[in-house]
Amino acid sequence: MNIALCYRLDVRNSSAVECYPRSFQRVLESKGHNVVTAGEGHGFTTLENLKEKDFDLLIEIENGRNASGELVFQQSNYRWSIPSVVWLIDSHGHPNLHKFVSSAYTYVFFAVWIQRDLFKEHKNAFWLPNSTDLQFFDRSLFTNSQLQYDFGFHGSRMGLARADKLVQICQKRNWNYDVREVTKPRKQKWPAMGNAMSCCSNLYNWGSHRDGPNQRVFESMAVGRPLLSDLAPDDGMHKLFEDGKHFIGYQRDWSDLEEKMEWCIQNPAKTITIAENGYNEVATTHTIQHRVDNIFETIKL
Repeated sequence: MNIALCYRLDVRNSSAVECYPRSFQRVLESKGHNVVTAGEGHGFTTLENLKEKDFDLLIEIENGRNASGELVFQQSNYRWSIPSVVWLIDSHGHPNLHKFVSSAYTYVFFAVWIQRDLFKEHKNAFWLPNSTDLQFFDRSLFTNSQLQYDFGFHGSRMGLARADKLVQICQKRNWNYDVREVTKPRKQKWPAMGNAMSCCSNLYNWGSHRDGPNQRVFESMAVGRPLLSDLAPDDGMHKLFEDGKHFIGYQRDWSDLEEKMEWCIQNPAKTITIAENGYNEVATTHTIQHRVDNIFETIKL
């Protein structure tokens, strides 16, 4: 197929910054599709200079705001009439915008289960959870990593407060931890993120907007480390993963977090089994390759 793939691309020192839409592009090309990209950072910065008649399908993937704080959707602006797909990632952060732009697409896929009602009026709206790319996060890439920390949490500078309780408990119990922003926004973060994760005996997650399973869940499991993650009955985590089998769950009010952290420290063999289960589930079901297949199986083109 001839596919117009739209996403915002960061470019640093003349090199493209790796991201999941770029992984998506590689999968499409590996399957034999002819892919032309459009959006900020690409040769075609908009759809304006592309001819709709040259394409069979348009796919657009949200990839965060640009340096000016803008979140741009090409199809919402140009309204091509060919079949179109959008994969909306952060509907918890941009609910009104996502609901508005969704009407421009033939098919809407959304990553945040708890925000599904935003798209209930769209006749072709489907839950498509986040995923990961084993090219950058597979545990086999980090076999030489040295375990340096009992617990770890890595994210954007503004999001590190989600680990405040973890840090407090670690300081109280003299457990060492790595809580930091691995790289600055719009800079290369792969494989640095996986390297940082792999140096931690246990990884931590807290979905601030009950947006589980967020990206961190899949990446943590892919690097082969046990994951402590919050339990939110109304998010999508329980639809994909089982507490005690694929991850170690704790209450969202942190009332049992210290107890679960203590359990991880005291039971390394059991946490390794959980990490193995999590890795196998992600590797066989939740990679970017699986998500490409999910989309094409759904749209039946």
